[in-house]
Amino acid sequence: MREHPATTNAAGQRELVNEFAGAPWLSDLTPGPAPDVRSRLGLIRQPTLVYNGEHDLEEFKQVAAVLEAELAKAERLVIPDAGGFPLWENPDAAIPAVVEFLEKLGARRDTRPEGLVSHTRDVHS
Repeated sequence: MREHPATTNAAGQRELVNEFAGAPWLSDLTPGPAPDVRSRLGLIRQPTLVYNGEHDLEEFKQVAAVLEAELAKAERLVIPDAGGFPLWENPDAAIPAVVEFLEKLGARRDTRPEGLVSHTRDVHS
């Protein structure tokens, strides 16, 4: 966001951050260590879309690379001109990519504004 404030909508993101009360971070509870699940990621067999914005934090890009390598059916995308919120920062690139991924899984387009429905049942009925 600092390097590309216009393309990542830094002002809009700052507004969201300023409005967020931050309750999860204001707790006095000390979090315990997170369990290491990396060795079990290969057990996940569902197709998984992993995406980042090209200007996302390096740590998040590294996590995405691990998920891509370890998940059995991962597809990774890097959304151009976006940071940590690609669907918000560059919806013109992110939304078609997500729709394409879903369509490959059998979702179909619908004429309603919501755009996609399940191939097994219509969630709008």
